[in-house]
Amino acid sequence: MEGRAPGSSAEEWQMADVQEAGRVQVEAAQKGKSRALTLWAVLIGHIPVHLYGQGFGVMLPALATALGLNNSQVGLIQTVRRAGGGLGSIGGGAVTDRYQRLRGHFLGLSLVLMALGFVIVSFASSYGIILIAAGLASAMGSAWHPPAASVLSREYPERRGFVEDAEFLAFVTG
Repeated sequence: MEGRAPGSSAEEWQMADVQEAGRVQVEAAQKGKSRALTLWAVLIGHIPVHLYGQGFGVMLPALATALGLNNSQVGLIQTVRRAGGGLGSIGGGAVTDRYQRLRGHFLGLSLVLMALGFVIVSFASSYGIILIAAGLASAMGSAWHPPAASVLSREYPERRGFVEDAEFLAFVTG
């Protein structure tokens, strides 16, 4: 038979084929577990992005009262948050496209920096610091979305509709 080493039997080749098929099945099972873990990690990560972002509006009146802010100052905080969100989304997309292999790291980093922004807001007594921290938190929450969509699209090319719906469910949960 072509391609066989001299002296090898058909049984040895058949055994090698069975071993290769078993290896491929094990790799496929491991890949399936990895994909499921990736999906759950992204979905669970999506919840705080929106939970904290939407929760900020709930705590804003108390923040305004505690610091004696007027309506214009509260409006500026919201404007900075929206501008930060837009810049974060554009920046997140650019970084995701440029550094494809670091998408997972960027997801984690954006969540940590978003949380840091909210922690700074909670301890800040200066209006300027609140503006900067609120902008950072919003930017990092928005920067999380492009790499998340990219990761899910890569892991589930055949089920993009399903994973987008699952991600939307995580959004409304948050």
